[in-house]
Parts: sequence; C-alpha cells; structure tokens
Amino acid sequence: MTKINKIKNIIISGLFIGTFSAFSAMAQPPYDQIPEGMSEETYSRMMDNVIEWDEVDTLVRYFNPVYTKIYDSANSGIQDINAAYGSFVMDTKDQLELIDSTLEELKKTQSMIQSIPGNYVPDTSNPGSFITKDEALAKLEQGMKEAEAGRDKLNEAVSTLGRSLQRSEKSLDIKLSPLRKQLDSVIEGLLISYEELRINHSMVAQQVKLYETLSQTNSNLSANDMATSREAELAKNNLELAKNSLKKLEDAMNSLAASIGLQLGWSAENIPQIAEIPVSDMKIPTRAEYEAEKEMAVKGNPDVVASGKASGGSGYEYYLRDMTENEAIAKASSELDAIYADLEKKKILYDSSISTLEKAELTRQSNQTKYELGMLGRAEYEAAQMTYISYEASARLAAVNLLSAVNNYNWAMQGILA
Repeated sequence: MTKINKIKNIIISGLFIGTFSAFSAMAQPPYDQIPEGMSEETYSRMMDNVIEWDEVDTLVRYFNPVYTKIYDSANSGIQDINAAYGSFVMDTKDQLELIDSTLEELKKTQSMIQSIPGNYVPDTSNPGSFITKDEALAKLEQGMKEAEAGRDKLNEAVSTLGRSLQRSEKSLDIKLSPLRKQLDSVIEGLLISYEELRINHSMVAQQVKLYETLSQTNSNLSANDMATSREAELAKNNLELAKNSLKKLEDAMNSLAASIGLQLGWSAENIPQIAEIPVSDMKIPTRAEYEAEKEMAVKGNPDVVASGKASGGSGYEYYLRDMTENEAIAKASSELDAIYADLEKKKILYDSSISTLEKAELTRQSNQTKYELGMLGRAEYEAAQMTYISYEASARLAAVNLLSAVNNYNWAMQGILA
C-alpha cells in the first residue's frame, strides 16, 4: 500500500474523527490561552495561520484532537494522583507531628529515669516488678530509634512520591511518543501531497496565461483570415480545459488544507495557509549510512520487539518466540531495503530531472533570443515556453518525491513503516 493510500484509509477509517478543538489561528494570540509548557514565542508561531513543515510535531502535541484527547484522558489520572498526594502530605504531616511529640515525651522520660536515685526503677511493662536503670534506658533508646526510623520513612515516602509525580508528565509524553510519531508521519504525508498539488497548480496557472495569449492570437489571425476557425476553436478549447483543471486543483488544495488544519487545531471555518516545504536542505543517507543504521532499526522495529517476547516459560514457547522473531526480523529488513531502494530510485530521477531542466533552460534562453530577433513566431515561442514550464514542474515534483522518500526512510528508522 502506498503512503498516500495509507493516509486516505486512515482518514476514512476515522482516525481523526473526534471533537475538534475550538482553536482558531489569528495574528495576535491571546496569551492567556498559551498551553502549559509552551513559550509565548512558540505559541505566536503556532497561531500565525501558516502551517510550517517544522511545526507539525508541536501542533500535533498541543492541538491534534486525537492526541490531545488521549493525553488529557491519561493526564486526568495524574491530576487525581496529584490531588491524592496533597491529602497524603497533610495526613503525613499530622503523623510526623505525632511522632515528634512522642520523641519529646521519650526524651523527658529518659531524663526522669536518669534522675532517679539508685540502680532500679519500676518495670512499666510488668507492674509490681523492677528492672535496672540501664535496662530501662536501653528500652527507651530502642523506642526512640524506632520512632525516628518511622519518621525518616514517612519523609522519604513524601519525597519519593513527589519526585515521581514531577516525572509523570514527561513519562506520559514518552509513553505516547509512538502515537505522536505516527500522527506526525501521516500529516507530513498530507503536506507533501499538498505541495504536489501546489506545483501542479502553478504549472497549470502558467499554462492558462499562455493559452489565453495563444487564443487571443488565433482569434486575431482568424479575424484577418490568417488562421482557420478550427485553429482558433482548438486554442479556445485548450484554454477552457486548462481553466477547468486549474479550478479543480484549487478546490483540491482548499479541501486538503482544511483537512490538515482540522488535524492541527484549526476550526472548520478557518482554512490555514500551507507554507512551501523546504527541499533544499534534504539530508540524503548514503548506502554506507543505511547499512550502519539498518541493524539498529530492525532491532527497534515494534513488530520485532513484540515477537521477541515469549508467552510462557517452556522450551517450546521459546522455540516459537525465536521462530516468530526471525520472521519479523526478515520482514522488517526486507521492508527497510525496499524503502531505501525507493529512495535511491527517487534520487536518480531527481538528478535526471535537474539535468533535463538545465538543458531546457539553455533552450529557453535560445528561444527567447530568437523571438526577440524575429526569428521565432509568437505561437512557436509560446509553445516552447509551455514545454519549459512542464520541465520546471517535473523537476520540482521530483524534488518533492525525493523528500517524501527521505521522509519515509527517516520514519522507518524510527520504526514507522509506510
């Protein structure tokens, strides 16, 4: 299944269905609504009504309806624990005060025993009998040690639980990281799809301008009996087809932008702008880098990790575990090989498109010179321009396709396979 089809299936299956937040992007953010843990500077960027490629993870973390619903549900348990912790601290404080009072009484008793003349004192545990003063003091000393030990344990319990709760939110982020990464990868795939639509839209928009010029030229020639009505009609039809294509691309872009916006916290009434994806700073892994990273990626693959756990303690259970684990390793290894092979293929196509575009640029400059010197007619010149536009769009699409392959590779290294 291709990544685009996977994205469509996820959306259709209802992954993103839920109560959409009332988040509404605006130029001047209301700073009293900044989510906990987010700086004003970051919040201002998130609220500028433009979705940037490097903002996806932050937007998912704070505004994706699926992630926030799961996070809030899990975090509510932590809030209950925090409330219970407050009660625990108050109860513990009362117990510590009681222990302190007991220790004070024991110290007073110790002083009293020491002040009694002679070597014997009444045995409080056995009325009517006596014990030596040293034995009585030893018993008191032991009681004081036990009380102090209890006091230390309560203090440590309070401190330990407090430290644990301080780490709980970070732990929750770590536990939900696989879900967030999956959502990040899907939304990045949607942004790549939008970029492809944008490139095609740009190409068709330029074609519309050229067809308008050609249509007008042919109409003028036809009026002066210098062109057939068939040629004029053909130019007009081409213009209408280009306009229809442009309208469909605009509708598709608006629909996809609205869908992306809903997944990142925008309201249904407010369609965000989608910034162009940066393709110039792509880091393309070499074959050697891939081979070095592959082993770790296979070991960390979720299916491999899950298959490496035996369900019982018998030899047969371990045999099944090893067999299943080997199959999972082979499957993950094969999928990673296919992803890297696709990346290499996209790199070759990208290099080829750049080479073709460079040659087309030389031809375009030559045609420009010929046209300016009157050596090339307007219709021929516009047709040549049309060809160059298609080469330019192909090169840009090849760059986006390469970015998509690199993105798939990077996610695969983290255990998320397209």
